[in-house]
Amino acid sequence: MTATNPTRKRLIRLAAIALVVLLLATFGCAGMTKTTTKVADEWSDQAVATVTSTTRLNMAPFAEHLVKLVGDIQFGLSGERPVYTRQYLDGPEAMVWIETMDQFKRNLARIIAYSGRVVSLANSRLDGPKRAKALADFVDVVRPLERGDSELKFKYNEEEIQKILEKVRKQESLLAALSTAQPLVREAAVFLRMRVDEMKKNRLKVEKELEKHIEDDFKDVLVYSETLKRRQKHNFQLINLLVRYHEKGDKGALDQVAKIDWEAGEMIRRSKSLKLGSEDKVVPMITARLELIDKHKRFIAGDIEQFHKVWQELEVLVDGSDAALQKAKIAIILWDKAHARLAAGETDPAKYDFMSVAKFAFDLIL
Repeated sequence: MTATNPTRKRLIRLAAIALVVLLLATFGCAGMTKTTTKVADEWSDQAVATVTSTTRLNMAPFAEHLVKLVGDIQFGLSGERPVYTRQYLDGPEAMVWIETMDQFKRNLARIIAYSGRVVSLANSRLDGPKRAKALADFVDVVRPLERGDSELKFKYNEEEIQKILEKVRKQESLLAALSTAQPLVREAAVFLRMRVDEMKKNRLKVEKELEKHIEDDFKDVLVYSETLKRRQKHNFQLINLLVRYHEKGDKGALDQVAKIDWEAGEMIRRSKSLKLGSEDKVVPMITARLELIDKHKRFIAGDIEQFHKVWQELEVLVDGSDAALQKAKIAIILWDKAHARLAAGETDPAKYDFMSVAKFAFDLIL
């Protein structure tokens, strides 16, 4: 009896430990799942549905996240947001840029419209062949708008596009139609990515044009401002030399004053002694100069402030344009990849929902 008690106690302790481990594992996993779900919710409204496996093709994230991404893109130098630089957006390079940006926005709107149509067809009650025909009637919208002054041309001509659309119409299901339309979608994405690269190069031309326009507009006041700064610095130098002569008896400093300033030199030559008092004519002269310079600086202060506002806004718009174009390029790449997943018949939304991941990462990479 006595021998078995320790054995029973050890068994009871082991059982208790096992139970505690089991409880910790169970509630710990539950807590981790809860935390993971919370993070997913912060990434996207569709996160819960996205990470849940399904056998039905859920296409909603394909369009919804694209709309959100494009909606977040703010295109600088587009003529909509500028305040101080707006008046300078009338040069030839700026006008071409604005027209190109407006057309690019329309191209993005077209692929959004197509993505929305894909979702509508997926949720419709139409049978497979009718869905394929409906897709064929609309997929041509992804064909990018071209500019006559650009060397970029869409890969497929009208005859080739019509052949692709005819193949799409003959498919028996929406997925088969998407797969058949994929080459058209892919080339549209390639074209738009090249358009972004072209716009980046043109943006540099616009920036140089605006900088020259702004500098020409403020040239006179900037030159005058620099002149006042030089004169102010010169007179401060004279005062420092006079102080050195007065405090240390440095006649070399006095000679330097006469050397660098003709008017002060003449006063020194006429004077028997030089003191920094009211009887001295040199110091009041310099003081009067500085007061006049300060008056003129205040007079042009508004123009100088306006120049800095214009220049700062230009920098903000340039940076905004670069970020917007980078975001647009990423959105187009992700749209292309998402469509390819759909066309391949992928039924797990988590595998083609690139958009929510990109939205989460944009603030980190830009």
